[in-house]
Amino acid sequence: MRLTSAYLNLSRHGRVIAHLVYNGRRYVAHKRYIEPEASGTIYFITIGDPTPQYVKIGYTSGKPEKRMSALQTGCPVKLRLFGHVPGGMDLERSLHMELANYCSHGEWFRFEGRVEEVVGSLLTCGGY
Repeated sequence: MRLTSAYLNLSRHGRVIAHLVYNGRRYVAHKRYIEPEASGTIYFITIGDPTPQYVKIGYTSGKPEKRMSALQTGCPVKLRLFGHVPGGMDLERSLHMELANYCSHGEWFRFEGRVEEVVGSLLTCGGY
């Protein structure tokens, strides 16, 4: 990860895997810089309705809907698939490191501040 005045590059082993640009209010992702050789999907599953309180940022090589269904089985509260983007484990690790200050437990993060900003930017530029 490298932060300059207007850019944030999420990188792994010296290779840029996501490129965010600060537009004066928030970071905005550029689609062409999101891991073009993605081997799977980075998913964002939230808890909290209608306003998300927590988000799980994870990787799956399968369908994110199937992963959410598996997680729902052992979870006492309703989960929601907030969205997903193409990506591999490198992007997942970089996101976890970048957002570590918001980590609640494991891959679950408080959905506020920088987490909301980064997830929103990634979904806006290349998400489903």
